[in-house]
Amino acid sequence: MDIDKISFTGSTKVGGFVLEASGQSNLKDVTLECGGKSPALVFEDADLDKAIDWIAAGIFYNSGQNCTANSRVYVQSSIYDKFVEKFKETAKKEWDVAGKFDPFDEKCIVGPVISSTQYDRIKSYIERGKREEKLGMFQTSEFPIGGAKGYFIPPTIFTDVPQTSKLLQDEIFGPVVVVSKFTNYDDATEAG
Repeated sequence: MDIDKISFTGSTKVGGFVLEASGQSNLKDVTLECGGKSPALVFEDADLDKAIDWIAAGIFYNSGQNCTANSRVYVQSSIYDKFVEKFKETAKKEWDVAGKFDPFDEKCIVGPVISSTQYDRIKSYIERGKREEKLGMFQTSEFPIGGAKGYFIPPTIFTDVPQTSKLLQDEIFGPVVVVSKFTNYDDATEAG
C-alpha cells in the first residue's frame, strides 16, 4: 500500500477497473483520463481571435492526442463563416511551424501521432469523411507528408457534419476537428 496516487489514461472500461480496485484497497487518490469528445461552444459575442487561439491549442496541442481535446466545435450561425475562415488560417499557421518537423521549436504544438496503427486509424477517419460522407474539409497539407520522420497528420477541419457522423461520435485522438453551427443556447447544448 505504498502507492498514494494512481493516474490512468486509457479506455473508459479499464478506467472503471482501476477505480474499482482503488476503492477495494485504501481508497487511493485516482485521476482518470478516459477519453471523450470534448465540445467547445462559440457564441456571437465571443472574442473570436481568443476563441480560435484557445480552440486551436485544445485540438492541435500534442496533435490532438489528449483526452480533453476539443474535437467538436459549435459556432453560432451568425459568426460561423467568419470563424471557419479564421480557424483555417490559424490551423495553417500551426502546420507551417509543425511542417518544419523540429520538435525543439517552442512554437511547434503539432507533432507526430504515437504509432503507425494510430496514423492509419486517423487517416481512415479523414478518408471516410472525405469520400463516403462527402463532407466539407480543409486540410493544411496533403498525404503523404514529405520530409517527415514520424507519423504526422496535418490539422484537419471538417464542416457541416451531421450529428450521425462517426467524426462526431467517435474519439479520433488526432488533430481532426469538426465545426458545426448552432442558432441559440438550447440548440447548442442539445448538440453538444
